Amino acid sequence: MTCPGAPARAALLREYEGDMVGLAVYLAVLLHDAVGDLYRLNPNEMPEPAVLWDRFLAWLDRSRRGADGPR
Repeated sequence: MTCPGAPARAALLREYEGDMVGLAVYLAVLLHDAVGDLYRLNPNEMPEPAVLWDRFLAWLDRSRRGADGPR
């Protein structure tokens, strides 16, 4: 399980330009699927929720704020 790299993130931002809610929902669905897969593979060693949040959704919030902080 890896978070999208910079090229994939840029492609997602272009694809969902003007629909950040849609992108967040899409990423949340991927997160949900990953949690199910991880649990099926090894239910005794699940990552912390914060780790999963960072991998799937935190980059989206950072991309919205940009380098200068919150908008």
